[in-house]
Amino acid sequence: METVEHNELTESDLRELAADTIAGISEECRAALVRETLDNHQGRSAGQIIDLMQDIAAARHYPTAENSLR
Repeated sequence: METVEHNELTESDLRELAADTIAGISEECRAALVRETLDNHQGRSAGQIIDLMQDIAAARHYPTAENSLR
């Protein structure tokens, strides 16, 4: 993914980031994750957005790289 400022992230950028961040996430779950991230990403760095996505995925029980190996 091309490096962009956090305030310039598009929905497409967040979809790509979600796919890279959450291993095995379904398209439906990815869409929900992107919607929730879009609502909460303003003012966050890329690293903070990744953390936010991981927190949202864990709270919603979306599969992650860590728990998909179990």
